[in-house]
Amino acid sequence: MTRAVADGRYTVDRTLLRADRGRLVEDFVFEIGTGVTLLLRDGFVTEEFIDLARTDDRTDAQERRLVGLKAQLAQRVMATPAAEVFELA
Repeated sequence: MTRAVADGRYTVDRTLLRADRGRLVEDFVFEIGTGVTLLLRDGFVTEEFIDLARTDDRTDAQERRLVGLKAQLAQRVMATPAAEVFELA
């Protein structure tokens, strides 16, 4: 993911937001090429994660906590079969 961000291949496009899916997963919409859209299933993202991710001026403690939550999320996603992580839109 880091290389994708640095190389400009990964972008956050808030126009893809799906408010109908609820606050926790509304931003987790992925377009792969031009033909596939993936939606993150419920249960992977916590309220705390969203609150911290959307905090503009995080304290050092908040930033450390968010880094830890990102690592936990990555571990859960990587340990789960893709079909259980994403649904096709």
